Amino acid sequence: MGKIDLHPNENIIKAALINNYAHINSKPFVVCSELTISEESKIVDLVFCKDNLSYAYEIKAWNDDMRRLPAQLDAYCKLFDYIYVATTANHLDQLQLIPDFVGIVLYSTKTKKIVYKRRAKKKSFNRQKRAFNVHSNFIYSE
Repeated sequence: MGKIDLHPNENIIKAALINNYAHINSKPFVVCSELTISEESKIVDLVFCKDNLSYAYEIKAWNDDMRRLPAQLDAYCKLFDYIYVATTANHLDQLQLIPDFVGIVLYSTKTKKIVYKRRAKKKSFNRQKRAFNVHSNFIYSE
């Protein structure tokens, strides 16, 4: 058995999220990493786009500071259909106060896999007025 990484960094969690998403989705999708989304230069760690829907993931690794999370989630909820916080076990207690529409994803240091602790709820807003819109014609499909 390989060495267990007790303090995974953002890149390890990001790779696990991408691998998980590719494994569970049979349809083509687009992935964006480190997407700048606002005038305040808010950066979404990972965005998946599929079937005209967008899924934003904010990654909070073992040593990350959680103080910016409320402002990040506030910006994301104006733009994305689904929002998730992907994190490690040491931050789970701090996520109990985030809005209930935000999903929680845990990176397991034992299995090195993604575990969905809480599914995100779809945000409802007028797509015509939204600043960020994902069009399915950007995704090539045979």
